[in-house]
Amino acid sequence: MKTSILFIVLISSFVIDVFGCGFGSLGGGGGGGCGCSNPCGRKKREVQLLEPHLRTEDQILCPQTEWKKIMEDSTTGEAETSKLAIQSTLYKKYDSKFFVFCGAIDKKPQFAANGEGFCVHSKDNMTCMAIALIG
Repeated sequence: MKTSILFIVLISSFVIDVFGCGFGSLGGGGGGGCGCSNPCGRKKREVQLLEPHLRTEDQILCPQTEWKKIMEDSTTGEAETSKLAIQSTLYKKYDSKFFVFCGAIDKKPQFAANGEGFCVHSKDNMTCMAIALIG
C-alpha cells in the first residue's frame, strides 16, 4: 500500500512538473503561485553579455566585437589607466564583473580559452585583455 502511494505521488509530481507548470501554480515550493505564463517576483535585467562567435583570422583575439570597441577607445599609452578605464566601462555597460590586465608587449600574447568571454586588444607597445567573470 505504501509503495503504491509513493509511486502515485512520484508519477503525479513528474506529470505536473513536465506537463504542467510545476508546483508553483499550487502555491507551494516557493514559486509564489504565479503560474507558468507570466513569471513574477524579482526580474533580473537581461544583458547580452556574450555574443556568438564567428572565427576569422581578424577576430580570433577578440570574439566580442562590442568589447573590442570599448577596449580600442579606452586603451591609452599607459597600462594602469587603460586597465581601469576598460574594466570600468565594461562593468557599467554590462553590470558584470571583468578581469582586465594590460602590459607591455614585445611579441604576440599567448593564451588558451575554453569560452568566448574574452577580448585581447593591442595598441602600440601594449596589450590588454578582458575576461568576463561569470558566477
